[in-house]
Amino acid sequence: KLIGLGDASLEGEYWASTLDLPFLRFEQSRITHGVTLIRRLHFGKFAQEKLTDSSNVSIYLNANLADIELTENADHASSLDVKTLSGKSLTAIADYYVIACGGIENPRLLLSSTKIEPNGVGNDHDVVGRYFMEHPYYNDRAEIFSPKSTAERLTRVYSQRHVGGENIIVNSHLETAEAAMEANLSGGILGKLLLRGRSQKGVNAALDFRDWLTGEAESLKYQHIANTLLNIDDISIFGRDRILGPRRINRLVITAEQRPNANSRVTIDRSDLDNLGMPRAQLHWKLTEEDFATIKLGVKQIAAELGRLGAARLRSPILESNDAWREHVGWAYHHMGTTRMGDDPKTSVVDKNCRVHNKSNLFVAGSSVFPSGGTATPTFTIIALAIRLADYIRGQLDSVR
Repeated sequence: KLIGLGDASLEGEYWASTLDLPFLRFEQSRITHGVTLIRRLHFGKFAQEKLTDSSNVSIYLNANLADIELTENADHASSLDVKTLSGKSLTAIADYYVIACGGIENPRLLLSSTKIEPNGVGNDHDVVGRYFMEHPYYNDRAEIFSPKSTAERLTRVYSQRHVGGENIIVNSHLETAEAAMEANLSGGILGKLLLRGRSQKGVNAALDFRDWLTGEAESLKYQHIANTLLNIDDISIFGRDRILGPRRINRLVITAEQRPNANSRVTIDRSDLDNLGMPRAQLHWKLTEEDFATIKLGVKQIAAELGRLGAARLRSPILESNDAWREHVGWAYHHMGTTRMGDDPKTSVVDKNCRVHNKSNLFVAGSSVFPSGGTATPTFTIIALAIRLADYIRGQLDSVR
């Protein structure tokens, strides 16, 4: 509700019914369907009016946190040193402090603050910056050949749908079933089948246009006509493949789960300082054999299920005998895990309330507190944890008033 999605469901079956998506009936112990809801939202613009009109919020732009000051016994934060690139500085003093600068900057700031704790704030056990996780991302130039009888079905299911006045996008995808992950002791993958070329909007719009012409749809939006005209090449390829034979989808996009790995980490280089005099961050992202195995196993299961149902044949570099495809694994720009949550200070940085261990008033917010990454985009979880943290701090403040 906070970001304008209302009561929209995250269940695949709900959207299958609502949007009349003919999901394939996969073996549920191997592959399941899921949906991703997207609302393209600029949070600064979205919240600007509420923040500027608030009587208890002050905003300082171009203000960079440079140091976290602790009391002599290091049990809580006493102030924050803030600097600008133009040379101005200020000291922020509060009852509670929340560091919310992202999965790379959060550990960098803790590691750089060494006046009282020489290894960095909250880093007595060398955990700050460790367990850096991403969502390994593989844009597979696969060839997926589908019979004419299922070509339109795949097109309808695995494409973007706009709902809620074009403001919300629903993406269907495949997921590794929980039973398969447990049976193989592996992580999960999220797979998307994409149409040939960049745009799926044209084919979708053309099919909706057809439904309107035949009376199956009650209304037609201007955007459908525009998308049909602007993506005529994709529509032509789709039509040709339906007439001449199996149609080919040329991308299988994989987003995978990375296992937490203590050697995958963010450090700082004290010999390389930025314009504020702070050590620059050094990123050491490391994937393990288990991570690559997770991707390969997931693709094998997708291929096997598509074949079992007679829906498609999948040919992918991942399924070949060599490992050349590994060189093309990237990431999804989801930085997670570097100030991970847990009960034990020896293996984590913050507790269940996002409070830095042994620091009574210092908290960390964002995906850096994730102890594991899953396969879903982290935004919803970041927002949920931020709301939970705000409620917790408000409760702490209320209890002493």
